[in-house]
Amino acid sequence: MASDVTLVGCTTDAQAVASAREAIEVLDDSERDRLSKLSASLVADAYLVSHVLLRQSLAEHTGRAADKLQFLRSACVSCGHPHGRPYLPGRVIEFSMSHTAGYVLIAMSRSRVGVDVEAVVSASAVADLSIALSRHELEELNELDASERSDAITRAWVRKEAYLKATGEGLNVDPGKINVGFSAAPRPVPGCSIADVGVPNVYRAAVAVLS
Repeated sequence: MASDVTLVGCTTDAQAVASAREAIEVLDDSERDRLSKLSASLVADAYLVSHVLLRQSLAEHTGRAADKLQFLRSACVSCGHPHGRPYLPGRVIEFSMSHTAGYVLIAMSRSRVGVDVEAVVSASAVADLSIALSRHELEELNELDASERSDAITRAWVRKEAYLKATGEGLNVDPGKINVGFSAAPRPVPGCSIADVGVPNVYRAAVAVLS
């Protein structure tokens, strides 16, 4: 893993939401408009906290004012339109953000980086997510006790998502073609370093950095 990677995570509890609301002026018009259209309170809270935290974290690393940061979008690898991964003008720092109900995680690096955090899936969701596994991973999953499968498949999923965010390919690539495994150390993926991230026990997270 690249030595310059900085990870920032926080829960979206009442205190974090209140702090983010006090700093809401750092968001630009498009972010505030998007926030106003989110009807589900948990989703809105995660959006608010994550976007305020991202701006504050990038401001600290770049020396620029949080409310002056301008986000651009790279070309989509599928259609070529500018709605790919976000970046700052001049690419002074690369970053990635992920949030799930209750938790936000941000990664920053000089290299292309991707991060993902998810709540551990329910046992009933294991079958649905199995489509994202490689043949070898499916074989490994079937060898695990049923009680271990929710954790294992969530761990594999966040590793794949982090990798696909780092490359900018997203789900334009079949995640079943990426073989990261369930063991404590992710299987090597050419051109990328992937590592699990320590988060509260109900979540699993991973970060990926392109070499």
